[in-house]
Amino acid sequence: THALLTGSPAIDAGISGGPNTDQRGFPRPIDIPSVPNAADGSDIGAYELDFGAPDVTLTCPADIAANNDPGQCSAVVNYPAPLVSGGTANVVVVCNPPSGSVFPAGTTTVTCTGTDAAGNIGTCSFNVTVNDTEPPVASYAVVKKPVLLSNPPRIVGWFQLLATDNCDSDPLIYIKGSVGTFVAGPFHNGDQVEIAHGPSLTPRQAPSAFGGNIATIHLNGDALLWTVDSSGNASTPIKCK
Repeated sequence: THALLTGSPAIDAGISGGPNTDQRGFPRPIDIPSVPNAADGSDIGAYELDFGAPDVTLTCPADIAANNDPGQCSAVVNYPAPLVSGGTANVVVVCNPPSGSVFPAGTTTVTCTGTDAAGNIGTCSFNVTVNDTEPPVASYAVVKKPVLLSNPPRIVGWFQLLATDNCDSDPLIYIKGSVGTFVAGPFHNGDQVEIAHGPSLTPRQAPSAFGGNIATIHLNGDALLWTVDSSGNASTPIKCK
C-alpha cells in the first residue's frame, strides 16, 4: 500500500458505495476540501489520503469538590464527559477513574484520553477533591462510678475515653470544665483517666499510673468531653457523669 502523491488524479475520485476503510483499516472517505469530489470524496485505490486530520482536542470539566458520603472516607462522584473537537470521526474517550467511581478523601487526578479512528490522541485532566466534613463521635465508659468527696467538695470518677471517626483512625480527645477555659488533653481512644470536678479545684492535668489511669484531671463545673479529627471536624461536647 502506497500513499497517493499530492495532485494525484485518484484523490477524491472514487465512486460511492465502496468499503468504509482502506487497506490499512483507516476510515474512508476522507474528503480533501480543496479537491472536487467525483462522488463521496473517497480516493481510488487502497490508500485513503489524509492531508492531516485536525488534532484531537479534549476539554475536561473544571475541578470538582465534593463532601464525603455519610459514614465513608470517600464519595461517589459523577462528572460530565469532556468536550471533543478535531480528529476524524468516532473519537473514543476513556477517563480514569471513570465517572461514578468512589473517590477517596483528598485529591485525585482524573485523566481522559480521546482516540480517533486514525489513531490520533488527545488528553486532558482535572482534579476531584473529596473533603471530609463529618465530625467524629465521642463517648466514654464508666470504669469507676463517680462519687462525692469532701475536703474539698468534689465529684471523682474514672472513665475510659472513646472516639471513632469515618476517616481518622486516631481522633484526639479533649476534656474541659463547663466553667473556665482550661482544656485537658489530647487523649486517645481507649485512654483511661480520673476526673475530679468541683467549684474550688484548681484546673490542671497531671500524669497518673494508678488503677490504669494515665492522667488525673481537675475541673470546675461539669466535665465536658469532645473529639477532633485530622480534618478539624469536632464533635459536640458531652458530659462525663
